[in-house]
Amino acid sequence: MTYHRVWLALFRSRSGMQTVAACSCQRDSEFGILDSQTYARGDFQGQGLLGSCGYRSPFLSAMAMKGSLTLLFLLALLPRALCAANVILVSIDTLRADRLSCYGYQGNKTPNIDRWAREGIRFERAYTEYPLTLPAHATLFTGAYPLAHGVLENVGFSLDSRLATLAEVFKRNGYSTGAFIGSYVLSSRFGIARGFDTYDEEFPVSAEDVVSATALERPAQEVATRFLKWLEGRRGGDFFAFVHFYDPHMPRPNGYDWEVSQVDRGIGLIDQYLRRNDLLSNTHIFLVSDHGESLGEHSESGHGLSLYDSTLHVPLVIRPVAGVAPGRRVISQTVSLADVMPTIMQIAGPMGSPRPQPGPASAAAM
Repeated sequence: MTYHRVWLALFRSRSGMQTVAACSCQRDSEFGILDSQTYARGDFQGQGLLGSCGYRSPFLSAMAMKGSLTLLFLLALLPRALCAANVILVSIDTLRADRLSCYGYQGNKTPNIDRWAREGIRFERAYTEYPLTLPAHATLFTGAYPLAHGVLENVGFSLDSRLATLAEVFKRNGYSTGAFIGSYVLSSRFGIARGFDTYDEEFPVSAEDVVSATALERPAQEVATRFLKWLEGRRGGDFFAFVHFYDPHMPRPNGYDWEVSQVDRGIGLIDQYLRRNDLLSNTHIFLVSDHGESLGEHSESGHGLSLYDSTLHVPLVIRPVAGVAPGRRVISQTVSLADVMPTIMQIAGPMGSPRPQPGPASAAAM
């Protein structure tokens, strides 16, 4: 099965059609921009509750449909959030949801990720559109499905320049933008760096000196340290930062759980800095993975060849400004990476309208 067919199979399963995939990721097909009527329905668009970005987020709609107290919290939070719009998007490459202790895993502890989940909102059923790094991040940055943004492999493809990225939207609205990359797979040469003032992708050797681009990576502590140095050197103003950790990806000589723990320690460095400098009071944090890892299940050691929860089910945590009121907030509605961009734009406040994205954010454009 080629990667093109893999994604098409996943698309069909998400549309409720029968496929050979084990993934149970099904959603209704009504992703479009709906008329704003009532807050309770979660139809936020135009100059409505969540600003003027013109997106309807399945995340927030899910909260409304479930009657969750989380939505009530967000409503109470909005007046403050709209004035405090720093955003940090953390992507942990190759991380299975079921290998985090906040998702019930008993074989390892991830206390720093758990803390954000405890203070925020954890999504039980988040899925990637594509179990490969570059295509998945192209979806994460644009809200567009792979067949729309055109990135169908880790090599040989570049993000369509006609699609607005998160960084471009934030930059256009006066934010400082910075990205700190853990692997060459997200090199700026693939068009993924558009809109970032800083795109930190320095590796100890060049791509010409290695057999595989996946060998060009940096450990979590270095990525976190570079991000914090950038943050320390800023001179005020709102910021959007993307932090990419690659440790759980092969090769992993110390084992998968050990690599996940290294990422958790890197997140701990970020969390300590944010608390010490009182930045959590005006910073939204989104933590997600691009895809999972088979780890020998279904006759696959890595990812990209099959459609099972081991590679498709990813963690997703939103730690909004000031956190969430005591008590865990867990959302069981099915969501995906394509929902992240419109949700960030809604929660961050009025951002202006980006170019239409072919995905759940703008079904009419398709």
